[in-house]
Amino acid sequence: MTQPTDASRYPEWSEADLDTYRAGTIVTHRGKTYQAKPWPADGWARQPAYEPGGSTPWRYAWDELPAGRQTGAGHRRPSGAHAGPAAPE
Repeated sequence: MTQPTDASRYPEWSEADLDTYRAGTIVTHRGKTYQAKPWPADGWARQPAYEPGGSTPWRYAWDELPAGRQTGAGHRRPSGAHAGPAAPE
């Protein structure tokens, strides 16, 4: 049985927070939950054109998480995650 998404566990995506998004970051946006892709693609998550659920390019930066499948601690870099250079701007 799938559990409902608890969107309150994760921060809302915000253009003001772009510089904080890293691989594994989990955010909510427009009622859905997303996780930033692993490095090096996580650099795209820091670009406003890649707003989760927005226009087509968002899928290069974010994965939509199905309800009840969210993992991790949310707006933090997972331990051992590579903090390499950002994707091209």
